[in-house]
Amino acid sequence: MRGEAVASAALMLLLLTPAVWRTVNSSPSYSISISVTPEGGSVGDSFTTSVRVTVHGLQAGTAYVTLWTRDPGGAERYYRQSPQWTYADMPVDYRTAWTLTSDKAGTWTSCVSLVFDGEAPDGSGYQEITRCVYFEASDSGGGGGGDDPPPGKKPTKLTIAVNPDRVPPSQTFSVGGGLFDASQSDWWNYPIAGATITVTFNGQTKTATTSSSGGWSVVFTAPSQEGTYTVRASFAGNSQYDGTSASATVRVQRPSKKNCIIELIYPEKVHVGDFVNITVVLRDAETHQEIRGRPVILYVDADSHEIESGSTFTIRAEYPGTIDVGARFEGDEQYDAAYDPGGLIEIWTRPSIEITHVGRGGE
Repeated sequence: MRGEAVASAALMLLLLTPAVWRTVNSSPSYSISISVTPEGGSVGDSFTTSVRVTVHGLQAGTAYVTLWTRDPGGAERYYRQSPQWTYADMPVDYRTAWTLTSDKAGTWTSCVSLVFDGEAPDGSGYQEITRCVYFEASDSGGGGGGDDPPPGKKPTKLTIAVNPDRVPPSQTFSVGGGLFDASQSDWWNYPIAGATITVTFNGQTKTATTSSSGGWSVVFTAPSQEGTYTVRASFAGNSQYDGTSASATVRVQRPSKKNCIIELIYPEKVHVGDFVNITVVLRDAETHQEIRGRPVILYVDADSHEIESGSTFTIRAEYPGTIDVGARFEGDEQYDAAYDPGGLIEIWTRPSIEITHVGRGGE
């Protein structure tokens, strides 16, 4: 009976092991649903977009959702970005809704994008899945509809760039671009001055006014959490020009640290009563340039002392034996940690000469 039980347990383990392996190594899964109510109406009517997103099994990287609505002219009328989720937030069931009032005839587009950054369902390191719904607003007054701008208005071109496009957490970066008259084939020669540009990033909203060259810029502070974030800029339009929008991404990540090495400079042998100088030098592992002023922990036997790199620590050898020395640098924002196990300093008794007899030759 005992043998049968062992065999049965072994068989059960073989049957269960592949299933467990697939669960641990599977890619994340998701579901997206988006709807608009109603799906059509007249200019002036309101419509509500509802979204539900679920994410399961994310083990690495982040996932987040961006939501937006654009009017028939392409101008962004609504934008939001969810928090960034990690494995600690699994499973995620995100639900939201927003309501807008149509003030233009044509097709209003509402979308949701689910972004995986680091681990994606398709097996890559980055994937963006977008779903959209549409609200058709008819012009009961018989005016121009569809996607064409209202009569007399000109199309516009909005450019956007992020500088730098990779930034450390909690550091500032700039977003800028230009607004131009897109009715011209060489639109870059036809800037639009005095227009208001609305820029959104990670829940923050800022505005800028275009200069005589059409240029605009704002400054944001990157969040503390690493990931890829979307920056969106929009021009709502005016009596002369139609609205438009543009977007760019910024990567928030900590810079890679450099390697460093510790050099301990000390004598190998001293005598009782001598002063012993121990110097700690920290160097860049690639350039070998000395790095001064960083806190380093110096170990002397059972004691530890914090000193600055490049400085000298002095002790007195009081007894014969050995002194065990070592040093550690804990690292900082620029350099990784480093350790030098050091070695032993031998302490010898100073030899003495005892004179027992003084005499002349032959005595």
